[in-house]
Amino acid sequence: MATNHFRRFSDIAFLRRLDFELLLTFLRQFEKYLTHERSLKFDENLLTFQYQHLAEILLTPDSDMPMELVEGLYFVHELAQKTSEETLYRHLEKAGIFPPEHLPVEDLLLLTLIEKPEILDYLHAEQYLVRPKKFETLFCRSDCSPTITDDTMRLVETELNEWFSTQRKGRGVRIFHFVRPDGLWFLVQHGKQLKCDFTHEDNGDSRRIVYRPGTFDVLCFLQDRGEFRIHTATKKEREQYGRLFGRHFFGNDAFFQKGDDQKKYLLDPLKTLSKHTLACSDISGIKSVELLEIHVTHDERDNLRETYRTETNLLEHLEILAGRLTGDITIVRATFRLTFDGDSKARCVTVCAPNVTIYDREVDGLLVDRWLKSKGFLIA
Repeated sequence: MATNHFRRFSDIAFLRRLDFELLLTFLRQFEKYLTHERSLKFDENLLTFQYQHLAEILLTPDSDMPMELVEGLYFVHELAQKTSEETLYRHLEKAGIFPPEHLPVEDLLLLTLIEKPEILDYLHAEQYLVRPKKFETLFCRSDCSPTITDDTMRLVETELNEWFSTQRKGRGVRIFHFVRPDGLWFLVQHGKQLKCDFTHEDNGDSRRIVYRPGTFDVLCFLQDRGEFRIHTATKKEREQYGRLFGRHFFGNDAFFQKGDDQKKYLLDPLKTLSKHTLACSDISGIKSVELLEIHVTHDERDNLRETYRTETNLLEHLEILAGRLTGDITIVRATFRLTFDGDSKARCVTVCAPNVTIYDREVDGLLVDRWLKSKGFLIA
């Protein structure tokens, strides 16, 4: 038997921290299901409310559970660790909602879930920007500014719905738009192909689950550089984004092109084996840079790739590299580890010539590109 695929939520301590009146207001949307099918008593007394039973219900969703119930509380719990009060007040006030001052983040999120749930969708999508991703770059055929309106965004969503449907990935595409200092960012939420799994019940029975996983693709338009960076799973999706974004935002299906003959990155400066190649004192915001890995090909043996890797700084092993990085070689890939001001945890960026970058956190891209350009690695 097919059923829905739910997240499970069981943090009873978190439920108790939520404002009781707000929690009841949220739960009353699902009162029929909770009382008739799961036997939860809607006791308006904080001291006797069945928190334990509510947690058990959320931990064991069935096929009749409203998805908005467990998904909503899951997002409130997840975003409470990552969202500031200032951000929430700003979004709510922009939507014409003016909550009391000094509400805890958890209660602000729950109020947002009740009054304006689409704000949580936006905030949850924005969190995806901090995850590791691989970007491939398309280049603009001309220099012009995009025309982005709500109507054009809906047109792109409509056409992507049709296209993803032909790829057996369903409909329901949503596009989130962010303006950041380094460019225009787009998150495209869409489905993947259906998956099947089964659950194991306490009585030994099993149930078949058929569900469609979701994913986010990340796109970034850097107008000053004429670049369209795309993170997605397939070449077909990348090409489709290039066509549709070119068509609706620039009036030209062929506005973006893959730059096979237009190199963005060149790793030749590493051939000097100089530690000055990694210097970063002239870039405000970056404390240190280390080289962890390089991939090398020999022109006369371009089907052979050699990899040099270390857990520290590769340039500290000059005596080994000096004897090997000779002759007609090409460095095609390099991984750098960067430490940023105000952040004790270092993060990596991998550059693959000519047009691919892989970030631990792609919002570091503005600073990273500034450093790459200063050292001659970024040439486009």
